[in-house]
Amino acid sequence: MDKSKLEALLEEAMVDCYNEEECFWGMFYTLEDHLTFPLQAQTLGEAVTAVGLDDQRSGMRRGMMARVSKGGQEYT
Repeated sequence: MDKSKLEALLEEAMVDCYNEEECFWGMFYTLEDHLTFPLQAQTLGEAVTAVGLDDQRSGMRRGMMARVSKGGQEYT
């Protein structure tokens, strides 16, 4: 993703935010809307397939959590 696209996404995500939590969820849902799943990723040095973001497990304390699959199993 080029720099101008990233800046536009950040602006879109935070346009009406009044605090950190609103910024967090604005970015979460903007990414969810603009990423095309599944996509290839790495976690702990291993190749996985990211299948989506997990809004139930994500939060300000934990950060953004993704759902990934490897070997027929799905993990958060």
